[in-house]
Amino acid sequence: MGAGRSLFTRTLIAAGQIVVLAAVLAACAPDGTSRPASSRHDETRPDETAADETTPAETPRALPQPPAGPSPVVMICAFQDADGTGWVPEVVIVTRQATGRIEVFDPILQALVGRPIKAEVTADSARERHYGWALAGVRNAVGQWTERLDFRLAVIKSDSRAILSVKAQGYDNTITGNGICGQPPQRRG
Repeated sequence: MGAGRSLFTRTLIAAGQIVVLAAVLAACAPDGTSRPASSRHDETRPDETAADETTPAETPRALPQPPAGPSPVVMICAFQDADGTGWVPEVVIVTRQATGRIEVFDPILQALVGRPIKAEVTADSARERHYGWALAGVRNAVGQWTERLDFRLAVIKSDSRAILSVKAQGYDNTITGNGICGQPPQRRG
């Protein structure tokens, strides 16, 4: 899993986006289990003091646990924008919340909306799953305007290959990017 983790971490850093996920991936051991807290940080944060003989270490307080139920699922996809249009993001993150709501986030959404937006499963078969989301009232860097920009993500279940298609309302072309999707290692509790 180490090689896959490195690919996603490099992709996230190259995209300059969603650095928190790189930190989450770094907090996981190569086998997908979480590392002990002592191995995650080499330094004491400025607001903390190191425990020594004169200062007793505080007993950590247990954090409240969320109610039992399905855990959120995260999928990270990395794409190549072969046409160089800028409308195929380098990284797309799809999450299924514990409530069942599906959200998507990428550098385009970060720049235009500033937060994840709702996505939907538009098709699901034994071979592949399709997701869809849209943005309204979008203008690109050269001033072209569209009322709606539709994104469609198809993920092949057998090998995690992915195709992202972007269609601007009022334009004939469809922009596509090819990539791969995967899940960060699951923490075992």
